[in-house]
Amino acid sequence: MSNPISTAELMQHLRFTADSSELTEAEIMIGTATAFAEQYTGRKLSSQTVVMNFETLSSNSPLKLTGGPVSSITSVQYYDSSFNLQTLTDYRIIHRNGIGYLYPVIGGEWPTDVATADPETVTITYVVGMSPADAPSPVKSAILLIAASLWENRENEIVGTNIKSLKPILAAKDLLHPYKLR
Repeated sequence: MSNPISTAELMQHLRFTADSSELTEAEIMIGTATAFAEQYTGRKLSSQTVVMNFETLSSNSPLKLTGGPVSSITSVQYYDSSFNLQTLTDYRIIHRNGIGYLYPVIGGEWPTDVATADPETVTITYVVGMSPADAPSPVKSAILLIAASLWENRENEIVGTNIKSLKPILAAKDLLHPYKLR
């Protein structure tokens, strides 16, 4: 997985020249900061293949696909009432508020011979996410803030004249909030 910012960008942000072992540690911190941003916003910040399972296809209700706008559907498969694996080819994707929804094709319906009582009856494999280069500047800034905080505060507590617990960066959350999927 590629991250929206590079180690060189983090080192420039920190005004620091790192050796190879520090670059490895910086890459881990960037990965952690990116994972936080993805979890907070509900968006994938790099193109990824996602597999989601559903219990059923019911009465033409859409299936909500998480991670942001869907780039493509790789496959839609389900088990029929005889427990044979079937591949569905007639469907459409509609995006609302940055979220992809899978619907039956216009004028069509979901199959009715779908197996029941199994949480993995329907499996959808799809590609979601953006190119790291296309990540909005506020998202990149939030990742830089979080990674810099991890770099500067490598322990859970700062011990000095008093002990102070570190809290998540509020500015980073403020930068990420407009990109949060609802």
